Amino acid sequence: MTREDAIAFMEGYPALGGTGQLDILRLLLKRMGDPHLAYPCIHVAGTNGKGSVCAYLNEILLRNGQKVGLFTSPYLVDFAERIQINSLPIEDKLLIESVEIVKYETQKLARETDAAISQFGFITLVMFLAFAKSKVSIAILETGLGGAFDPTNVCVPTLTVITAIGMDHTRYLGNTLEEIAANKAGIIKENVPVICAPAQDTVSRIFQNRAEAVKAPFFQVNFQDPVLQKSDITGIAFSFKGEKYTLQMRGEYQAVNAALAIASAEVLRKNGWKIENIPEALQKCKWAGRLELICDRPIVILDGAHNVQGAESVAAWVKSALQGKKIILVAASAKDKDVKNIARIFGGIAKQVITTTFPNARSMDAQKLAEVFFETQTHVFAESDCMKALGKALEAAADDDAILVCGSLYLIGEIKKRMGELKGSLCLKS
Repeated sequence: MTREDAIAFMEGYPALGGTGQLDILRLLLKRMGDPHLAYPCIHVAGTNGKGSVCAYLNEILLRNGQKVGLFTSPYLVDFAERIQINSLPIEDKLLIESVEIVKYETQKLARETDAAISQFGFITLVMFLAFAKSKVSIAILETGLGGAFDPTNVCVPTLTVITAIGMDHTRYLGNTLEEIAANKAGIIKENVPVICAPAQDTVSRIFQNRAEAVKAPFFQVNFQDPVLQKSDITGIAFSFKGEKYTLQMRGEYQAVNAALAIASAEVLRKNGWKIENIPEALQKCKWAGRLELICDRPIVILDGAHNVQGAESVAAWVKSALQGKKIILVAASAKDKDVKNIARIFGGIAKQVITTTFPNARSMDAQKLAEVFFETQTHVFAESDCMKALGKALEAAADDDAILVCGSLYLIGEIKKRMGELKGSLCLKS
């Protein structure tokens, strides 16, 4: 099996599995020697901010001498980004070995029973096995969808973290914030500390009640706790519990994400982990595709915001940090998102919109997306090829304008993958 064979096998795996997914995963893990129990882990769920919180925690733990496994999704350019060890994508040899073992065990089980796991379940097993083989000292696991029934929820965490809750994946998680929160609360485990982001009262009560029921120590960052001092194109500065922090990451909301990581690190410290130099770790942290600046004349920003809450946060930052600039929007969206409201939010900050697509069956047609934007924006054009769409935006932009590419992490990944096609028309930042 080659690297390409391994990735193709996983990406060709059926998206959905049968019932009782977690029990099947636990059985398969047992047959492989329970690799998920070989190291402590931090389990992170939520609607928005999961990736950023995982990145902050990864940087903090690395800076304190830990060998860290990091599991996130989706990837932007290469599958191996999903499974990282000490911030490096999984090596080919380890990926192939892990896929071959999981493939053998799942096929063996399928011959014995009618049990079947999902694609994400298969990838999760590969991750658990790879981290055990690498002898990581701690792993940070981001849920794929929800919490209670997510394949990552077979883990036995040292700490759980729940980030901001918003309306997304309603088909699977519920049609209210409370239903979505109840699903996410499923990662809260008996006697395991949980750190939660600020939330409205009804959502906070769901987390508190779940924590009380399983005797999990409960901590919550309040809206007023991180005090924002600066937010601009260079990043943010804020104070939290009397300490000052500076981030390269952009967006006011990153203060809360960083505060969640700081609070998590403090809990780890109290439980005997060596945790020092948190401000330095946070300042060093980068996370691709989240208000990522790739050019400054004109300003070009990439952001994967794909739900209403994320769109509102990005739009608020644009209005503040890019005040007075002409904004040209390059946007795509998955069909199953709240496209009308997302278009209303993003359309409200742009002088011109170019709708596009990304190479995935879930992508909405560029012309259909343009028709949605037409409801709130008159200067709308459709270009199905995303690089041509970005090229048209660059042609239309003056040096002091700004281009915002947004609507899906799949779009951001495709743009980054094909960046070389611009042939010098974009001054890329390192």
